[in-house]
Amino acid sequence: MYIKKQIMGSLVANMKKRKRIIVVSACSVLMLQPLLNVYATESTNEATMSTEIEKSFEVDETGEINQQSISDSSIVEQEMESIKSEQISLTESTGSASEESLDESHTVLDDSQKTEESATIESTTETTIPELKSDEEYIFPSGRSDLNNMQAFSASLAIPHVSATDTNLPKKSFIDISSHNGYISVENFKIIKSYGVDGVVVKLTEATSYQNPYAKDQIKNALAAGMKVSVYHYSWFKTKDQAKKEADYFAAMANSLGLPKDTLMVNDIEEPKIAEGNNHTQNSLEFEQRLNELGFMNVNHYVGMHWITSGKIDSNILGNRKLWVAAYPYVLSTTQRYTEYGAWQWSSQMTFPNVPGIFDISSDYHQDFINQLVIEDEKITDFQEFNYAMIKKNVPLWQLDNQEVSSIGNTQNLLNQTLKINSLRRDSNQTLYYLLETNTGDLLGYVKANDVEGTNNAYGEYKKYNKYVTIQSGNYDIWQNFNWQKRSHSANYQGQLLQARGYYDHFNGTRYLTLYDQAGKWVGYLDVAATKLSSNGGGGKYHAYNKYVTIQSGNYDIWQNFDWQKRSHSANYQGQLLQARGYYDHFNGTRYLTIYDKNGKWIGYINATATKLSSNGGGGKYHAYNKYVTIQSPNYDIWQNFDWQKRSHSANYHGQLLQARGYYDHFNGTRYLTIYDKNGKWVGYINATATKLSSNGGGGKYHAYNKYVTIQSGNYDIWQNFDWQKRSHSSKYQRKTVLARGYYDHFNGARYLSLYENNGHWIGYINETGTKLGPEVKEKMAEVQQLLDQQYYSANYGIYVMSLIDGSVAQKHGSKIFHAASTGKLPALYYTQKMISDKKLNGETLYLYTDSINTMSNSYMRGGAGILQGQSFGKKYSLNTIMNWTAKYSDNQGANFLGYYGANKYDTTMKQEISAIMKRNWTNPFYVSAKDNAFMMQAIYHQGGKLITDLSNTVYDQQRIPKYIPVQVAHKIGDLNSLAHDAAIIYAEQPYILVVMTENGVGYEVISQLSKQIYDRLK
Repeated sequence: MYIKKQIMGSLVANMKKRKRIIVVSACSVLMLQPLLNVYATESTNEATMSTEIEKSFEVDETGEINQQSISDSSIVEQEMESIKSEQISLTESTGSASEESLDESHTVLDDSQKTEESATIESTTETTIPELKSDEEYIFPSGRSDLNNMQAFSASLAIPHVSATDTNLPKKSFIDISSHNGYISVENFKIIKSYGVDGVVVKLTEATSYQNPYAKDQIKNALAAGMKVSVYHYSWFKTKDQAKKEADYFAAMANSLGLPKDTLMVNDIEEPKIAEGNNHTQNSLEFEQRLNELGFMNVNHYVGMHWITSGKIDSNILGNRKLWVAAYPYVLSTTQRYTEYGAWQWSSQMTFPNVPGIFDISSDYHQDFINQLVIEDEKITDFQEFNYAMIKKNVPLWQLDNQEVSSIGNTQNLLNQTLKINSLRRDSNQTLYYLLETNTGDLLGYVKANDVEGTNNAYGEYKKYNKYVTIQSGNYDIWQNFNWQKRSHSANYQGQLLQARGYYDHFNGTRYLTLYDQAGKWVGYLDVAATKLSSNGGGGKYHAYNKYVTIQSGNYDIWQNFDWQKRSHSANYQGQLLQARGYYDHFNGTRYLTIYDKNGKWIGYINATATKLSSNGGGGKYHAYNKYVTIQSPNYDIWQNFDWQKRSHSANYHGQLLQARGYYDHFNGTRYLTIYDKNGKWVGYINATATKLSSNGGGGKYHAYNKYVTIQSGNYDIWQNFDWQKRSHSSKYQRKTVLARGYYDHFNGARYLSLYENNGHWIGYINETGTKLGPEVKEKMAEVQQLLDQQYYSANYGIYVMSLIDGSVAQKHGSKIFHAASTGKLPALYYTQKMISDKKLNGETLYLYTDSINTMSNSYMRGGAGILQGQSFGKKYSLNTIMNWTAKYSDNQGANFLGYYGANKYDTTMKQEISAIMKRNWTNPFYVSAKDNAFMMQAIYHQGGKLITDLSNTVYDQQRIPKYIPVQVAHKIGDLNSLAHDAAIIYAEQPYILVVMTENGVGYEVISQLSKQIYDRLK
């Protein structure tokens, strides 16, 4: 923990002026030691000391440490060099700062204030040192942050100071260090290692703002001394998001130092300021998983034991194996405590001869923090180094005392176990022995190395198994390997049947199954405690079900057992409702139902895919029916549900026609209809035997009608029959007048008309409300003929009026041939739309505009009306664009473009199509009659498509036929010298075709007046 400026200043002032004892925590003494040594050695005055402190620990105006100064590389390097030289000089002299050096240099402490062991410094705050407790009581680490103010822990003074030379101690496996320990040389690390300490855990980071400035040298020197290096991060996170950020910060520094990805990364979770009110377990898991994502797969967690006992950390979730717990006994012994965890930090007061400073010391129970095998005899070199021994036969157990061997038992009870090799010894005959250790740290005795099989794998030997197990717990990790790289989790497989092809009996006392799924894919290694052995082989666990299913496929075998002895076949039960009392999820990936018939007889096991679950219990599957039935028996109950709650009785509906919308074939063998009255009210479920099926559905009696009606709505279905098989839709016939030859007054209350087109083609049944009754078209057309005969009989006219309802016609000189002018463009327009509608051409494809369109046969002259003539050759246009220009502007070049590309240069096929429409041999677009153009407009009307829209939106809509017409008019005009033509579709309620061709200067207004008179008669 870094020290704030004002605390250091206060400390020095008290030492100089008041000569009082200042009591701080052991770790705080360690923190101060490098500075105190400088203070003592150089005999500096108070101002010099204050200056040195300010150099090392810059503080902002609020009293907080300036992190910029901590991370500044140049300052750190200067400080490190200073500390290195100070500690080297101290080591050469006394190895530590004694009370004598402090007293002689500055007379800070009185003789009466010195203790027998060392100079003790007391804070100005009064504290009470707790009494020593029994060996079952502990003190726990807390709040050793480098970002916090210095905190005093008086209880730490009750922890016994221990020396590496003491023998009555737990195992000394590894130390952990931080910036508090300062610079440690390779030589000092070697001294520490000589006392059996084979690992060191170096602090790298804290929160997201602090980095240990000594970490790089501490790691480099520890590795040079032959020690295994792990690293830790002091955590402040209170949320999962913060945990991820701190993990990123930790990993970034690890990467910057070039640490390998298999480095053990430790989450130090102890800060008291975050202790309460946070989900530390899940946050720590998030921290671990984020490190895994960043490539660091070995992650452990350091925590005070009181965090576990108080429930702040759930060891079952994080995994005991991954927890490094801290608890400092007041009374130390060789007893190894907390062996169920990965490691135990048992003191923070360890010292090593000739090495300055005090260290945290821990026991490693799984060799996560150390690698070295202990060799008690340094002369033993001629052996294969193993960490574990597999006991495959019963051999003697020995005791070695000064190379003298005596028997203490045998390995009968250890057969097939994997045990740790604690150390190596030779007897007087130079026979090599292994000292065996259990996973709880108990020493069993020595075995001859040749009597066991050595291995470096804690998981031991693979053993074949080939059993099936069900994953019954969702609380276990599934491992990728025995370096504890997580592969998956049992929750992902809970309830599933998996194949255990083999297993390992691990040194940690756990049997791990190697599991495979039904596809043969390896799942991973899982603790056997998370599984349950299947008593039914691959059939797996029996699950009670008690559902009803319908056999929907006739292609499945029904089995007697899971040795695949055939019992029956699904074809024998197809369509039947059966009871599935239970099921098995077989290892082959299939669910097998155990099924019974309605008499309770067992049928066998069947693949569930051959069945369909009934949503109505014993009522079985609902079947849509939509039939009409007459209630012919008065002696049946009508049911509310299949729990047999009575709703009504058939006597109340005897003789009535009702709608049976659906039915259920019940498990009891009866078909029940679900019936409705003519108002759509549900009547209930009735036994089908109480009813008689109507031969005419709900349509009722047919009535002759023979009226013309206009389809006025586009939102009605048109039916094929009264089973509601759709035939067409009213939108296809909207605004058309058709013949209603008859009608039906349906059960549902609606009248349905039976409709026919003018050519006698049956359209279907439509609800009458989608139509409107109109006068007879023939009568109206007679009035139009009378008008033409009386007012428009001149030979200057060619007039043709055709009903699009019944085909009736009124005309005057309708067959007279005129020069077509621009009405001759209708064939090219029609044929281009046909090619697009038939998907033989794409209306958006671009075609090249060249003069070739003007030189083909039947081309219009260059110039004239339109837009295209003003464009440059070489441009490209779509057929949709040119079709619009030709209709809207009567574009001459546009008509040629369509004739060239859309009509394929007026080829034979196109001419045959137009000849069929006009009912004569058509060879060119320049000479037509009003009748010819009427047939073209009729074809355009029935063809539909974008062309109708183009013809309805032209620059000529305020003249000729459309001028006085209040409804949509799709038309094509034509002008040439004294000729004035127009051919139109008028979308009245009863639509019709009007073509007017004139010569000798008749004029547009005459055509407009004629159009208005005809519309008034036909609208």
